[in-house]
Amino acid sequence: MRRTTLLKADAAINLILGILLMAFPAKLVTVLAIPMADPSFYPTILGGVLFGIGLALLIECCRRPNRFIGLGLAGAVKID
Repeated sequence: MRRTTLLKADAAINLILGILLMAFPAKLVTVLAIPMADPSFYPTILGGVLFGIGLALLIECCRRPNRFIGLGLAGAVKID
């Protein structure tokens, strides 16, 4: 697999999970069989972090030389 393919796949997973956790629907809690959080503050924060990581990965795989630098494959491996 190429490096950009791995970055795009990891970015897609992080973005989808981030959006789901930021919305934090009750049906998702039952499907994933995780305990329900009364205040949804922490799941929402985790969703924001995952969404940000996904954006950083997209920046890295779509960047041109001498442009913004994103997370990169090594950073994604360390975070995951």
